[in-house]
Amino acid sequence: MESGKSRVGFDAFHSFGNFSGASETPSGEVELDIEDLKKPIKGTLTAPVASLRTGKAGRDKDLRRALDGERHPEIRYRIDKVEARSRR
Repeated sequence: MESGKSRVGFDAFHSFGNFSGASETPSGEVELDIEDLKKPIKGTLTAPVASLRTGKAGRDKDLRRALDGERHPEIRYRIDKVEARSRR
């Protein structure tokens, strides 16, 4: 991922109201064969909990607390498989 040009987002569904957020500072890497995209794709994605923004400072603070960002400062995803789906 190229610094300053990547973004990762999320949608949250909560009884007090749904919201979306994003991190502008994700990092990671993806392994793929550009010549044959039918071959397996795998990789990693990491987003710092402190970088998550929802557009409301109070909610951001509550989100970091709920995710225990002090003890767990990163959200990490491991990409094991990618499946194509048709667009209609």
